[in-house]
Amino acid sequence: KFYIKLNFRIDKVDGKAYTKFIGHDTMSERVYRMVQRRMRRVDCIQDVKTTDNVKLRVKTVLIITKRVGTSVKYLVRQKIKEVVEKIASENTLEQIINMIISDELQGKIREECKKLYPIGAVEVRKSEVLG
Repeated sequence: KFYIKLNFRIDKVDGKAYTKFIGHDTMSERVYRMVQRRMRRVDCIQDVKTTDNVKLRVKTVLIITKRVGTSVKYLVRQKIKEVVEKIASENTLEQIINMIISDELQGKIREECKKLYPIGAVEVRKSEVLG
């Protein structure tokens, strides 16, 4: 997954550098290639809290294969929020980051959203640890 950049902050140096995860970012070219003509892009930004009380901002992009109205985009966005909120409330920050990197989270979002409308691609384009 060459298109993912993980961001860490150095907390302390004691012979080794101890780091803390502060977020990840997807290369913009990856998102640009996902969106093509006659498709619709649905962005979803939400704040969730993990089981280890870490606030995390998750930014998701989902591609719908055909042109749709705002009502379908609204339903898909609500379903994304529901899935991410449920997964975040059951896992720690480390588990969520591993799910994002291994595409497990994106797969779960796709499974739930394809019940509403045919889905193209799903990507968690950015995450940020808040506070």
